[in-house]
Amino acid sequence: MNSIKDILETYLTVLFHPYKVHRQFRFQMPSTSTYSLRPLKLSEAIGTSWIFCIVRGLIKLLLVNFFIVTVGKTFEGIAVGGLFSDSIISGYSFFIISSALDILFFPIAALIINSYWSWVIKLFIKWLNPELDREKIADEITTHALSSHFLGIIPFIGEFFQFCYYYFLLYVGLRANLGASRSFSLVVLVSPFLLISMIIGLLGFAVFYLGR
Repeated sequence: MNSIKDILETYLTVLFHPYKVHRQFRFQMPSTSTYSLRPLKLSEAIGTSWIFCIVRGLIKLLLVNFFIVTVGKTFEGIAVGGLFSDSIISGYSFFIISSALDILFFPIAALIINSYWSWVIKLFIKWLNPELDREKIADEITTHALSSHFLGIIPFIGEFFQFCYYYFLLYVGLRANLGASRSFSLVVLVSPFLLISMIIGLLGFAVFYLGR
């Protein structure tokens, strides 16, 4: 089992040097290489990401509180009625509940998303080369893509960057760990969206003709 120091080292190194780390995982470089990191377990990656999710929630809470205090001082002494304050209170309550649920269910959501992408990648690896250890490769790619959650702590824009960087890390894993081409990696990443579009198109086609 990795120590906390080893977990954080791997987690953050993947974030900033994903190509080098995934190449190490692929070729199993010796400890004399630039990065001699042990692959993270799924529980370690989710646990570390959960910590950053909690930090993100606390930062958002502090910013919202700062905004409310600032707005309160701005409108202090101005008769705006109770509607404004009621909307602030209801919005703040909704924010607290949604943030708490986001933190509470984060491990489950992360596990579901990770399992889904692991299944997709294993499916494509089976088509690409059945002799490869698709379980190990898919787990390494999807598990270490969770390092993107570190970016979520950046105020205002962090969640957007985290979302984009998650798919970038999946792409890097396919390229450096699996050794896939650029086009193959892009096909893997867009395949779920193409499948959903096809299903929606078929349903629309069926509804259109059945409704005639």
